[in-house]
Amino acid sequence: MVERKSTKTAGTAAKKAAAQAEKEKTVSVDDLFPEIKTVKSVEKPHYDEPMVKLLYLDSAIENNEIPIGGGRVISGSGRRFSVKLSDFEGTFLTPLVMKLLKKRKFIVLDGLTKEQREQYGVDYRKGEVLLNEGLFSWFFTAPVNEVKAVFADLCPEHREMVAARFLEAFEQGDNRLTRDRIEALNNVSKKDYEDGKGAFTPILAAINEAAL
Repeated sequence: MVERKSTKTAGTAAKKAAAQAEKEKTVSVDDLFPEIKTVKSVEKPHYDEPMVKLLYLDSAIENNEIPIGGGRVISGSGRRFSVKLSDFEGTFLTPLVMKLLKKRKFIVLDGLTKEQREQYGVDYRKGEVLLNEGLFSWFFTAPVNEVKAVFADLCPEHREMVAARFLEAFEQGDNRLTRDRIEALNNVSKKDYEDGKGAFTPILAAINEAAL
């Protein structure tokens, strides 16, 4: 009788061990590490939020600081900066910013649809922005690398207008038009022409001819 009890006990223990092994076999990672569930449930930040790219130009005051929201400020004409579209349509549009947009001292380069441009009064007429003398003066005097960066952000039509204005200034003997400035802008404009020569080629040709 004792042997039967031992055999029964051993069989019961074996069954329990098998059941426990099966239970452990089916335990998921989430059950073992519940903190992983918490991490997976956290919403990921959105890094692809639309941005609005702007340019600040003011030939009257060189080093004034303009608040642009989020504790940020910009200082000095020719500065480019970006704001989230949601901010542009909200907290960014302070009375000061709206005034600068209206006076074309804040110029929207990219990031708004045609409808949004009309809504916020930045649907510029053809050549409107580039007729601003302050903008052309900046192109002639600002550091070449800054001018090149802003020039690259303009649409092909506006780049062509800048080139035409440079040609006009060159013909008038404007000594601010250095070769390195013209070559830098010409390199940017090459992508606008099928022959790859660039919009400032006539100026460079005249400079080369004068150097002979």
